[in-house]
Order: sequence, then structure tokens, then C-alpha cells
Amino acid sequence: MQERAEIKLNRKLILPVLAVLLIILNIGVIKDCGLYSQPICRITEVKTTQLPDVSGDLGINEKAYDQVLTCRVLNSTDKGKTLVIKNEYTASRYNDTKYHKGDELFLREITENPDGTIKSAVIDGQKRDYFLSILISAVIFGALLTAGRRGASFALALAANIGVLAAGFACFQTGVSFILITALFIIIFPLISLVLCIGRNRRMLASLLDTYATIGILTIVYCLFRRLSPDLDYTLQDYVRNGSLDIDLLLSCGTLIGSLGAIMDTAVSVTGGAAEMISRDPGIKTAELAGSMRNISLDVMGTMINVLFYTYMAGRIPMCIAQLANGMPVYVMFRYYMPFEIIRFLTGAVGIALSVIVSEKVILRRKVTDG
Repeated sequence: MQERAEIKLNRKLILPVLAVLLIILNIGVIKDCGLYSQPICRITEVKTTQLPDVSGDLGINEKAYDQVLTCRVLNSTDKGKTLVIKNEYTASRYNDTKYHKGDELFLREITENPDGTIKSAVIDGQKRDYFLSILISAVIFGALLTAGRRGASFALALAANIGVLAAGFACFQTGVSFILITALFIIIFPLISLVLCIGRNRRMLASLLDTYATIGILTIVYCLFRRLSPDLDYTLQDYVRNGSLDIDLLLSCGTLIGSLGAIMDTAVSVTGGAAEMISRDPGIKTAELAGSMRNISLDVMGTMINVLFYTYMAGRIPMCIAQLANGMPVYVMFRYYMPFEIIRFLTGAVGIALSVIVSEKVILRRKVTDG
């Protein structure tokens, strides 16, 4: 009872302090224009006028608009100066952007008049770092609010994984093999996530072994499948014309890394359920434990495979609709785009099934507990 009271007291103290710190942090991000070397301006006034409709390649008319943006520079040697920028956009905003009062914009190609005022500038994108900061703050605060110390572990694991990901990109820029980077990701990501989120115990070890064994088997199965199947057509994929990139290797590594999350989640769910049953009844019979694990596995497989379907297949629906609306034939979409989503989905589904099998074997042999 005393420990629970201390936890509640700590949360009542920590959460308000954290909320204040996050608010201060976000205010700092909003006001951090001085940290950028590229000029940034804020829109102080917007005047919008409608232009004649424009016609696309399919003959569909679309409304077009012209904006006159009055802006004030927030940093660099031109800080405090005002300038006027023209911007055009269409109703769909497919290849352009509509700006609003208060938006902050990056600038380039600034030219000045003889008297020092700004003559013209080109918009180089919108400053959105504060949106990202607010979202991350909401995730951190929500995790601590709902899960307490475990929420802090979740947030720490996420931060650590992001750091590992950034380090991987940096290593690739220095010439390190992408295969080696992928192997390190597969080893480090589950280790960080499970150690920080579950703790150092036998259940964590069982989940980690299950994850490693499953991803190893899945890699062999995937490589055999890709070896025996026809080559994929990468014609319409981005950046395929860069001769230094092995697109097939990139797809394979990305598919395996993407399957890692589903495999790890399945391993933790099955292992956690079995560990709970063993802790409540240490003398539970193997047959009874196996039957209960099978029920857990069926529930986990059903939900996780559907989650993968939503993520890969259903998540592609808006882009498919846009492609069809712009005149792309259905056969082109299914030939050049959908096969990659199907492969990612099926690979993850196979990984989930393998994870269930491996989890059952590991637990029934070791009878994992939290001890």
C-alpha cells in the first residue's frame, strides 16, 4: 500500500513538472528560427484571388488561385525586413501548396534592391519542426500518463531506436554495407525494445530468442522465395535509375525490417500470456499450457495479420484512388505498384505464423516465468 501511495504521489509530482517542461520545450522550438542558417520568414498577411480554371492532362478543369504573401524575415542578416511573395495553387494542391497567415517559410535566392530592401525570394518549403515537437511531446506525456514508469520505458526505447536508426543512416553515408546495417538493426532494435519495455528477466530473454530465431527462419524462407520467383518490375519505382543502388536488395532488407515489429509483438504477446499462466499455477500441466497457448496464438495471429493488411494493403488505397483518378489503368497499378505491398504483407504474415510456432516451442521447453 505504501509503495502504491508513493507511486501515485510521484505521478502527481512528475506529470505537472513534465507538462511544464514540454510546454517550455515546444515554445523554444517555435522560437528557434535563430538556430537556422537558412533565412525564415513568417506570413503576416495573405491576399487570395481566383484565377481562370486550369485544365489537366485528362481535360478536367480545376480551380486555381493566386496568393500575395506579405512576410517578415525572422533571422539572418535580413531579420526584420518585409517582402512580398506570389504563390499560385490549385484546388487539389497536388503539386503546390496553399499558405496561411502565421505560416513560417524557408527562403532561398533572396535578391535585394539598392536601398537594402528585399526585391524577391523563392519559397523553399514550410517550417514544420514545431508540429513534430508537439506530436512527440504528446506521445511522451500520454505514455507517462497512462503507463507511468513503463510509459517512460516505452518513450526511452523509442528514443533509443530513433538514435540507432540515425546512426545507421550516418554509417551508410560513410560507405558501410546496407546488408550489415540491416543485420545490426535486426539485432539491436528488439534488444533495446524488449530490455527497456519488459526488463531483464526470463520472459524478455524468451521473447528475444523467439524474435531472433523467427527472423532468421523468415530470412531463409524469403530468400528462397525470391530466388525461385520471377523478378519484380521496378520500372516505375522512384530512384531506380541510380546505378549504384541495388533496388532488389533494398526492398528485401526493408521488408525484413518491417516484419520485425510484427514478429516481436507476437512473441511478446504469446510469451507474456504463457508466463502469466505459469506464475499463477507453477504446476500447470504441459498439455494444459499448450492448449492455452494455442488459444492465445490464434487470437494474436488473427489480429496481427489483419493489422499488417491494414498497414500495407489498405494503406495504399488513397494512392490507388489518386492514380486511377488520374487515368492510370488498373493493370498498370497492379503490375508496377501493388506487388511490393503484397510481398511486404505476406512476408509479415508468414513471420507472425513462424513466431507463434517458435514461441510455443521455446516456452514449452523452458516454462518461462518472470523470475
